[in-house]
Amino acid sequence: MRISAVIKKEEDAIIHLIFELKELLDISIYELYFKEKFAEDGLYPEPKEYLLEAVSKHLKPISYDRWAQAYWKKQLEDDLTSDEEKELEKLEEKNMETIEKVYQDLAQDKDIKNWIEKIKSHKWVKVIEGKT
Repeated sequence: MRISAVIKKEEDAIIHLIFELKELLDISIYELYFKEKFAEDGLYPEPKEYLLEAVSKHLKPISYDRWAQAYWKKQLEDDLTSDEEKELEKLEEKNMETIEKVYQDLAQDKDIKNWIEKIKSHKWVKVIEGKT
């Protein structure tokens, strides 16, 4: 019973993380498409990617290629050695730690929060988000 509660809590945290990152992605796309309009309307000093620039400072690489090789070998062939199994677990742990650290850094960055709020305040974004 306890183990399933822990797993449920981890799954909920991952789902929350996914939704938060999806929102950041959506807002970044608004910036890419509307940066000229944002500058024209006085929201931005000039038409450039302020949010994406702030976000990019926090991004860190993960070991995706090796993880994907091991993951898909396990899924398709179900034939990992115990060493490969351990490597896969370590890669998953390390990648998740990196992703969680980047997420925390993004969530705590005041410049990012400010750019997000500016973008969300624009009338076109409000229409798209259904908040008019």
